[in-house]
Amino acid sequence: MPTLIGIENFEAKLKDLALTVQRKALVKATKRGGELIRAEAASRAPRDTGRLAGNEIVSQRNSESSADEITVRIGPAMKVFYGLFEEIGTAHSTADPFLGPAFDAKKDGALQIASQEFIAAIDEVVRKGG
Repeated sequence: MPTLIGIENFEAKLKDLALTVQRKALVKATKRGGELIRAEAASRAPRDTGRLAGNEIVSQRNSESSADEITVRIGPAMKVFYGLFEEIGTAHSTADPFLGPAFDAKKDGALQIASQEFIAAIDEVVRKGG
């Protein structure tokens, strides 16, 4: 009976490829979904100087515990860190939330966009044959 030499190595590489494709699709999908919330946060941001609204960002971080999880952060860039004080308030000023309301308003749409993007990315890989 013929034997296939190196099949375990091939299967491991195939699994790694599948995870790589999934990871790329997940990164693209979460970025697109996060962009919807970022745009809403920018539109709701206080306009004292206009800098806060123009410096809302979406960033991603890989999960340390799982290969199929990504954390998405939406909020002010470091140069406008004071936006977080606007969100939660301080001892000297009341809160003027814009991030939380933006998330609440757009979370379902962002999830839908991310899901569609993920499926489309996987479909594209399947059409191309890997």
